[in-house]
Amino acid sequence: MNAEIFDCAIINTGSGNLTSLTRALEKIGKTVVIIDHTAQFNGSQFQHIVLPGQGRFGAVMQSLKEKSLIDPLEKWYQSKQPILGICVGMQIFFEESEEDKNTAGFGWLKGKIEKLNFPKHPMVGWAEVESGTSLMKNGNAYFVNSYALKESADCIAETCYGEFFCCAVKKDNLTGIQFHPEKSSHYGLEVLQKCLDY
Repeated sequence: MNAEIFDCAIINTGSGNLTSLTRALEKIGKTVVIIDHTAQFNGSQFQHIVLPGQGRFGAVMQSLKEKSLIDPLEKWYQSKQPILGICVGMQIFFEESEEDKNTAGFGWLKGKIEKLNFPKHPMVGWAEVESGTSLMKNGNAYFVNSYALKESADCIAETCYGEFFCCAVKKDNLTGIQFHPEKSSHYGLEVLQKCLDY
């Protein structure tokens, strides 16, 4: 009997609302499995990996280490399989973050996550996303974050909250979104659909 093949594997990073994200993915017709540990990663079949948001940069990397998921994720990335990162799930694509200065990210993309000059910390609520790409049109999205990527060569969308920052990146098999598409109504569902079907 062949194993079931899922559209998306959500990696349980120990943070984020997995239920909301699962429901959003199911709304756009995706089948979902949640991966909690390395044995489950190796025993499942799926087409996309989703790294969910919320939580601290260092805590997420530590959780992945404790669950022995660092190496499987590295191998998945090196094999050019698609990865979607949401909020801190996008931030760990990069080399480091001011949130936890002694913790390294995956370093798949060059850059550092910084505490920007926001009017309030954390940034919570709706803001305009500006993008000129086919992957993501302009729209309003829901954000919850204190730290963000100021600029990147791989940036495909920006948001202004006190100052401009990069709210989405795309390079090869990596797609990252700083906002929460699962909380961003119809716009968020459209972004999820395009990012996973691109």
